[in-house]
Amino acid sequence: ALMNTLLLIAGTFFLVWLSDLNASMGIGGSIVILLSSIVLNIPQDVIETFKLVYIPTGIVVLLVFMTIIFSYLLALMY
Repeated sequence: ALMNTLLLIAGTFFLVWLSDLNASMGIGGSIVILLSSIVLNIPQDVIETFKLVYIPTGIVVLLVFMTIIFSYLLALMY
């Protein structure tokens, strides 16, 4: 139990150090580390959601189309 606790503390200090390096270089601090984990798990989460819930194909196509249009408009206005 003590070894596990020490490993968790060491890992936390390492991530804090990486976050500080990111912030000092102007990259964005700890959000970059969190965002990479979130983005990495998105495809698996979407697939698991589609397995659990039946959604008609038309609604999925409509949502994808609306997302593309929204992203285009957002990029255009930015």
